Amino acid sequence: WFPRQNKIDKFCQMSTSFDVAQIPALEASVTEQANGSSPYSFVALKSLLKLYTSTASPPSLLPTLLLLSLPVPSDFKTLVHLLPASHSASAEVDLGSALCLGDFTSFWSSASSHAGFCACAGLAGRVRDSVVRRLGTLYDDIDVAAYLKATGLDAVEECEGVEKVEGGKVFFVKEKVEEVKVE
Repeated sequence: WFPRQNKIDKFCQMSTSFDVAQIPALEASVTEQANGSSPYSFVALKSLLKLYTSTASPPSLLPTLLLLSLPVPSDFKTLVHLLPASHSASAEVDLGSALCLGDFTSFWSSASSHAGFCACAGLAGRVRDSVVRRLGTLYDDIDVAAYLKATGLDAVEECEGVEKVEGGKVFFVKEKVEEVKVE
């Protein structure tokens, strides 16, 4: 576990978390998330974005914090709505929009050439996992070709959420729902 992350999460929940003096600590947290040495923390991303929008500080990590939120579409949308008009992150917003709209081919095409996306350790894998979960909620199975386009892969890899590949189709794991009897 990451003990420093608990400290960051507690800090972000305190009323003093919007003190501009805390920007370096939050930027360090975002950098750790980007290099994979710290787990994802939406609270830290949102707190840093709020500090960036309330100060004249240059938002040096704005693209990175938007990229880190891509695997969680609701977090990404929240951060985009918090962006003031004066802060531009159009490439990252375009990436997130393509992902949220399910335009996976466009997303992977753009992401593969986006330096910031490629620099975030494990981000492609987390986005892929998110896409597989999303596909699994929509479909029982899909053609292998459609799966490869959606995940940006060249071959089907074993991953959480995929039950099996058979007969040219990818079958998704379905969560078991217990039947509730009403008496």
